[in-house]
Amino acid sequence: MPDKLKILRVAVVCFLALFVCTAILWKAGKIALPWEKKAAKTPEVSIPTIVNGELVLPKIGEDLKLSGSAPTDLGSVNSYLSVLSVNLVGIYSADPQSSGSSVLSGVRILGEAKNMGNGVVTGILPVARFIGADGTTIAQKLPRNSTGYDFYPLDSDEPMVYDLTVDGVPPADRLELVLNTQTASDDGMVPLKIASKSATPSSVSANGQNYEVYTLAGSVVNTRDLPVSDIAILGWVKDKDGKVYGVGRQDFPSDLISPGEKIDFKILVLPVKGGESLDSFAIRAWGKEYHLK
Repeated sequence: MPDKLKILRVAVVCFLALFVCTAILWKAGKIALPWEKKAAKTPEVSIPTIVNGELVLPKIGEDLKLSGSAPTDLGSVNSYLSVLSVNLVGIYSADPQSSGSSVLSGVRILGEAKNMGNGVVTGILPVARFIGADGTTIAQKLPRNSTGYDFYPLDSDEPMVYDLTVDGVPPADRLELVLNTQTASDDGMVPLKIASKSATPSSVSANGQNYEVYTLAGSVVNTRDLPVSDIAILGWVKDKDGKVYGVGRQDFPSDLISPGEKIDFKILVLPVKGGESLDSFAIRAWGKEYHLK
């Protein structure tokens, strides 16, 4: 009988030790209990993306204020283009020098520009200048097209969205964006007419909050004299101040539409940040002409 009691005491001590160790590991987040639902790790994205029904936004902060407010005077803009609006969004990444904190690693610049010249603008060569408080240029950067964005030929007196990203932002008082233009080269893309368009907002969740996303739908008609293919359609949404806060696109690389024919599109536009509300939207389309024999 004493041997059985000794065995029982050893079993109880082992059970208590196992319970204590499990509790310590659970509290430290090292293990999950069987009845606990393991939360899925949120993926890091460079553009707004819907993952498993959840809106995942890039790690961005509030509007980047390089001069106390988003600059309206963008300095020497090429005479062919007039900047209609600008929206600056800071992009943040993990600080390698400090665990748990983030640093400004880039800035995304969205807006609209209008071709004020008589010729067709086939491309832009943007330059971002970072200006100090004394007015001197601290650094110049060449912005790249943001993921999913391309510039297409722009006819005279027509508006166009731009979506640029600058990496490696230095400390500065303000940012000056210069949109130089290209007019000599031509990749064969021609503008197409939007026959119909609509915008339908819907709600998705992210981090326990609801955000508006938008479905831009309609049709494009070929009013050219030749069939067109390689069709690209850009759609963007604007707030009450005319600032662009979301850009989307749809491509039809293999569809060939004859003169007079239409093709339907449906573009999902996600916001670059939360707290925005749709006031207006715009859609542009292009295609490449084909001389068929």
